[in-house]
Amino acid sequence: MKKERFYVFLDVDGVLWDWEWRIQNIRAGRLRKGGVITEFNKDSIDAVNALLDCLGKRYNCRLVLSSTWRLDKNLAKEILMRNGLTMDYGLDFTPVTATPKFRGREILTYLDKKANPQNILIIDDEQFDFEKYFKKSQMIKTDIFKGGINRQAVDKWLKAHGMEIMTEEDVKVNEI
Repeated sequence: MKKERFYVFLDVDGVLWDWEWRIQNIRAGRLRKGGVITEFNKDSIDAVNALLDCLGKRYNCRLVLSSTWRLDKNLAKEILMRNGLTMDYGLDFTPVTATPKFRGREILTYLDKKANPQNILIIDDEQFDFEKYFKKSQMIKTDIFKGGINRQAVDKWLKAHGMEIMTEEDVKVNEI
């Protein structure tokens, strides 16, 4: 049976890194101030990978970069891959418009003529015009000042949608 398509729209700044994480890593000498951020919070990357893997069991999942990082697609893909973000589900990009505050409309444009456009999740630290077009249940909002995406937020969203991430312990128990 063919799986339905599911689209995960991913922002970068405030989702894969946040100020608290960045400041801690600068103080520890693992990151430098200024320039393009090329290292992301491993816990945030792991949370997105776990989400994609869980969704991928039920759906034909597609990761779509909706961040301003999509302005340089090659650099964005390279940095995301270097940080361990899975590319098993492909990587698409929403279209770039002249008004970046209309990110919801950009997502709608991307979804135009796509199969199952209601199967979506938007992960972003900002609101933009999302609530005008999408349900709150289709979003995970992070906070650039208090933490990016994490397993707790992913697990909460998955449970609310009737899915759960299997931990390594769950896998071991099921194998017995």
